[in-house]
Amino acid sequence: MKKIKLLIIAFTISIVSAKAQWVGPTSGILSTNNYVTISGTVVTGLPGTTFPSLFKVQSLNGSVTTIPFAVDHNRVDLINSNLFINGGEFYVKRTSGNDAFKVQNSGALTLNTNGTSSPLLGFFINSNNRNFFTITESQILFKDATQDLFKVNASGYLSARKVIVTLQNPYADYVFDKNYKLMPLSQVAKFIKKYHHLPNVPSLAEVEANNKQIDIGEMQVKLLEKVEELTLYILQQQKEIDALKAKLAE
Repeated sequence: MKKIKLLIIAFTISIVSAKAQWVGPTSGILSTNNYVTISGTVVTGLPGTTFPSLFKVQSLNGSVTTIPFAVDHNRVDLINSNLFINGGEFYVKRTSGNDAFKVQNSGALTLNTNGTSSPLLGFFINSNNRNFFTITESQILFKDATQDLFKVNASGYLSARKVIVTLQNPYADYVFDKNYKLMPLSQVAKFIKKYHHLPNVPSLAEVEANNKQIDIGEMQVKLLEKVEELTLYILQQQKEIDALKAKLAE
């Protein structure tokens, strides 16, 4: 027990007495040989642990030694990298000079794959040794362990198991309200002949003016409105047919 206490005391003293020192060229200018080191006294006696030097910047172009910036003891290494932090902005650059990753103070985040289409380049979120969310030049993909759940490919095709749209306009059951004014079929015929589309449905010109885009939720409501109107027309016609049958029976 006493030996253990003495070992702990000796270990503690060695940490406290460690002094940081500058190691550089004898001329006193630390950057002359591109070498700066701040190191403490090496602590020994901790089982299974070694302590490399803390804070090392080294370059020495003549015989090629490069360690641009390394702080060990669990651990910061930026070896042979291009990292810039300036004015609230964070940049990682490639050796070619273009940005690989940047976060700007405006809040914009950019991951640059430099125009390549390899599936190995992009943005990946990994869990349990699989990429469950990926963004590459060829697709956006979210998947579970067995199948794709959401996918958008390079052609703009979207695949999903279910799409839920939040509606802004009322649902089409207003057609069945007793105050709803159903357009007579004769007027519907005149409207179609003149405008070449159904009433209250966007025309071809309107869709093309909107870059050929339609609102899925809004269009579903309009189509249901037409289905419900058709149901009312059929019911009216069936009522007339039944009346004619009754007269013929008489």
